[in-house]
Amino acid sequence: MLIFYMTLVEFSNSGLFSVFLVFSRVGSAFMFIPAIGETSVPTMVKVIFAGAVSLLIFSSMPNNILFPDSVISIAALLFGEISIGIMIGLTTKFIISAVHVFGLVMATQSGLASAMLFDPAQATQGSLFGNFFTILAIMLILSLDLHLVIISGLADTYKHLPIGGFAQHFESFSELIIRSASSAFITGVKMSLPFLVVSLMLFLGVGILAKLIPQLQVFSLIFPIQIIINVLVFIFILSSLSMWFVDYYQEQLSQIYGS
Repeated sequence: MLIFYMTLVEFSNSGLFSVFLVFSRVGSAFMFIPAIGETSVPTMVKVIFAGAVSLLIFSSMPNNILFPDSVISIAALLFGEISIGIMIGLTTKFIISAVHVFGLVMATQSGLASAMLFDPAQATQGSLFGNFFTILAIMLILSLDLHLVIISGLADTYKHLPIGGFAQHFESFSELIIRSASSAFITGVKMSLPFLVVSLMLFLGVGILAKLIPQLQVFSLIFPIQIIINVLVFIFILSSLSMWFVDYYQEQLSQIYGS
């Protein structure tokens, strides 16, 4: 036991331990970050990529880390860094959740709520439009180099949140997660507003038509019309939705990594 304790202390006083601390934060964040932490990306690829990024971040960090002198302190330090990484990754992943809310609402309003497909981003069943826009969102993130903004933001977190500062900033992290989740839900509903308005107008028109022509079988007409109109609206506003999502994504990243 004494040998094990001495080995841990020697390990904590080495530069390798500092790299491991950085890897604990970066690696745990990479398990959730969009485009990097997707379930379709092999775990080994995430680990190698996180290790390379950790070395780059460590090389630019000042050598002022206070090394623990006990096993409990080492465990507490690792727990804090992993927790910080998970919270950063989750808050970033909540941004993509706006797309899933949008897809669910749109599928419901267009009559395609039962058309479910496997969502590789969530590893669960997702709506047809939600899956399409999720893939589009990830392509936009990669094509606009927003994933590099996330990596740069991870490096900047060590300026605002140094190693060992989890306990002092736990409350602010909790508030950040709540704000990110609520903002994702509100944004998803806002993206769905055009389809909600179109569906409301369609139902009002069908209701008036049913009153004017009682013999007309409105239920046999409304479903194909509902699908066609919502798909046309989706095609018409797709570019605007994409630009809106990119602006929202950049704004949320600045709040997450700038706080």
